[in-house]
Amino acid sequence: MTDLRKHLAGYSVLNKLYEIQSERPPLNKLASFLGFSPLLEEGRSWHAGLIGETEVGDILEPLKSEGYMVLHSVPIGDNGTDIDHIVATPSGIIYTVNTKHHKGKAIWAAGTSVLISGQKSDHVKKSRAEASRVRRLLETVDHSKDRHVVPLLVFVEASKINSKENAVITALHSHQLVKYIRDIEKTRLRPNSYLFADAPEDNNEFLLTSEFWTKSYVDETGQQEERRVWLKRLTRQVRTQHIKQGVWRLVGTLVLIALGSGALLIGLPLLFGLLSGVVI
Repeated sequence: MTDLRKHLAGYSVLNKLYEIQSERPPLNKLASFLGFSPLLEEGRSWHAGLIGETEVGDILEPLKSEGYMVLHSVPIGDNGTDIDHIVATPSGIIYTVNTKHHKGKAIWAAGTSVLISGQKSDHVKKSRAEASRVRRLLETVDHSKDRHVVPLLVFVEASKINSKENAVITALHSHQLVKYIRDIEKTRLRPNSYLFADAPEDNNEFLLTSEFWTKSYVDETGQQEERRVWLKRLTRQVRTQHIKQGVWRLVGTLVLIALGSGALLIGLPLLFGLLSGVVI
């Protein structure tokens, strides 16, 4: 049994990324010079997701000092899945936070649909399923019958979010998350609020144990700090290689422009000469 407060944000994703990247040998000098990415194709989405979860974890951190319980990478069930973040509030709401990193993408949410730059996603289905699983687990604890479990979709680095009133799940920019939770909490704890009576009197200590969430938990927290150091090195290398790719793209563009200009300088006199010959 493990205290889940040991998990840093992105704990599970970090372990998966580490497992994937262990199959890739270091870049050779030529590959490094040409700006090849150190990430395997499969590792790219995991790395992006990890960056997103880490950012949201940092954003949620101040809530701990305000009496909220904040947990990251909460394992649930026996198939290795987890919930990115769980926030348990003093009034009794439990938020399941599903973090998505869609850099530069436009988000549109309405009804049960969420579109990412016009493309359908299954974000709503998965977020609702997470909340339902948590709700069912809580029903096994007698004193938790009146818990409100609320799924949230939180987007990192999205260009904009257009969430309609009929959206079944609240979609937020990461920077809106803490204010949203605080504002709801103020409403629930206001005297004479209709929600105030629903607030459970018990504490949330049972949520801290891995045993409550799953019977097949594997504790890798002993490697967490070492893997965080490894991740920092990897992320620096990814950024360096990305810069190199940009430089090579610029060089390629300049070469094409130069070649095009050279062809133009040679071709124009020939063209004028031919036209002159025709006229004569």
